Amino acid sequence: MLVVMPLGYGDMAVASKKPSDNDFGPFLHRTTPSFGRFCDGNCPARGVGVQGDKKREGRAIAGLSMGGLQSLDIGLNTKAENRASEFAWVGGFSAAAPFLQRPAVSGQASGLRLLWIGCGTSDGLLESNRKLIEDLQTKGYTVKAVEKPGAHIWPVWQRDLVDFVQLLF
Repeated sequence: MLVVMPLGYGDMAVASKKPSDNDFGPFLHRTTPSFGRFCDGNCPARGVGVQGDKKREGRAIAGLSMGGLQSLDIGLNTKAENRASEFAWVGGFSAAAPFLQRPAVSGQASGLRLLWIGCGTSDGLLESNRKLIEDLQTKGYTVKAVEKPGAHIWPVWQRDLVDFVQLLF
């Protein structure tokens, strides 16, 4: 297994934005494809030892905070610039859920092996993650919803990562 934790800005201009800015969500969505292309070009483990459709079965994407949003967006949405067809395992840890474009496909059509959404019980994003889980379940997704004590902090995400990876492959 290879875990890559890049600086997740598809465009460094994201660093100058605040979530409260009116154009933050649309701007972030425009940069997600750039982040996906970065991952493709810099994570050469893709498809190692796996052929054809099974390549997807050996790939996971997960992230925390903004990276959680990007991972869910890339892993759930089937637009050409995203990579939903390349990941069978998707996780969002304290994802910036208010900015996620909801997937057009149903849960059954997605073919996901695992969809994990975790958040700390004191995290300001908890309610939006709960709403996202509810929305996805309405569309037929099976969601492993996990809430842990804590806020928008590393110890919560580290625990999510440890628990998430044990369910992969």
